[in-house]
Amino acid sequence: MSRKAPKLDTLRALFAKSGNCCAFPGCKNKIINNKNQLIGEVCHIEAAEEGGERYNPNQTDEERRHYDNLILLCHEHHVETNDTQEYTVNKLKNMKKVHEAKFINNNFEVDEQVLKSILLQINDFWQNIEFLNSYKHQSPDDFKIEISINKNEIEIIEELHDNITKLSNLLNDISEFNNNLWENIINFLESYNVDLTNVKNIPYYENPYYSPFWEMLCIGAPNLTNKSIVLLKQISIKYLELFIQKNPTDIEALKKLNELREEFKKIAITSSYVD
Repeated sequence: MSRKAPKLDTLRALFAKSGNCCAFPGCKNKIINNKNQLIGEVCHIEAAEEGGERYNPNQTDEERRHYDNLILLCHEHHVETNDTQEYTVNKLKNMKKVHEAKFINNNFEVDEQVLKSILLQINDFWQNIEFLNSYKHQSPDDFKIEISINKNEIEIIEELHDNITKLSNLLNDISEFNNNLWENIINFLESYNVDLTNVKNIPYYENPYYSPFWEMLCIGAPNLTNKSIVLLKQISIKYLELFIQKNPTDIEALKKLNELREEFKKIAITSSYVD
């Protein structure tokens, strides 16, 4: 997943309204020390990446790095707020709101070089990810999952579409094999002149080899993949709509948005569960 660093203007506004103090109630720990060093942490209320605390799959990367989704905390309280049951999205947003209200008329001016240093730290993280994946991976090159930090969101969405399609095709192949399993067993045994008179009279519902995974492969898997395709196309459209608002001259993005919208119109009237 591509992760975007907060914009410089966003960080400037975030620090301005922080009072240079951790937003956790009652905490007096500084975010920038007297040597202009960052000792606090820029934290996401809803995680920047899947697997993180309070991750919201319906957010775009722009929303994840937006001012409203960022809060400044000291390291101690960053760790404490990882308890997602106690520190919900609403609780952290309220914490941010209450804290910033104290400094609405007393903005903290942070050195521009400090802000650039924060962005550099974020970029360094992703460069390190690329290095670890390229040179420190524990598996041979033929087996490792490559991570490209340069893929944009549209490219990632396209790859996800392709992967779900491939998964659906794979499940269809397995389903076909499963549905023909008993017939193939019969044909195999008959080719060796095995007497199957009694076996053929066994009712299918008592036969453990008569399409044993039918429900899983013919109902469960198609419904899961079809629903995933709907959700992926929906989030693709929502992301591109936000992207076009900020990049109205991007012809390729607009073309892709129109294609997905036409596809989604058909999905809206045809997509259904199998049973």
